[in-house]
Amino acid sequence: MFVIAVVIAILGYKAGEFGDFFGGTLNPFLTFLTFMGLLITIVLQQSELRETRRELKRSATALESQLKGTALQNFEATFFQMLTLHNTIVNSLDVKLRSGDGTARGRDAFKEMYSSLNDRYKEAKIRNTELMDDEPSAEITNLKNAWARMWDEHQSNLGHYLRYLFNIIRFVDESGDEQIGFIPNKARYMKLLRAQLSEHELMMLFYNGLTDDGLKFRHLATKYEFYRTMPNLFLNGDHRRWLSVE
Repeated sequence: MFVIAVVIAILGYKAGEFGDFFGGTLNPFLTFLTFMGLLITIVLQQSELRETRRELKRSATALESQLKGTALQNFEATFFQMLTLHNTIVNSLDVKLRSGDGTARGRDAFKEMYSSLNDRYKEAKIRNTELMDDEPSAEITNLKNAWARMWDEHQSNLGHYLRYLFNIIRFVDESGDEQIGFIPNKARYMKLLRAQLSEHELMMLFYNGLTDDGLKFRHLATKYEFYRTMPNLFLNGDHRRWLSVE
């Protein structure tokens, strides 16, 4: 302070005048430096915020990908467990032969049940000779009557099988969120399921779908093209016309 006072005295300035001069010169410069410092701080903060948003976006993308992978793994584990149990149900089928000589087990049981349906269908047509065979309503009536009589014989085996198969198809159909898309191709799993079915199973499923109780099953089976290629085992060749009818 003494040195400053000496300098002021030598230069001939009064202390007050020097203070005014010094403050008037330095204050704008200091204000400018403060403004520049604030501006630099804002720019740095914006840069940090942009980097933080990018990092959060990358984290969210990674988390979403992880969730998709986990959800798909859980779905596939459940699906293949259900498929295994389905095959266990099929293998446990045990149907007495109509000839009375032995039993048909596993997928062979469907041949026996389908033969029974065929016989009941023929009997229904004979009983309903007063109905015109070329009328769809008459033919549907014959089929429903035939199915009802066959069902009375084999409900204990066929009921469990149909209910569980329907639940597998419904499980795949109702699984997943289209926006998340963790099940990219449900039809792929339906093809795996359909590949498990024998020719006589497919025919039984087709005719079950023509009954009142089988409408929901038929809708899903048609949606996932279960009937796209069918064996030539129809009870009546004209029944092919119902393949594409929902």
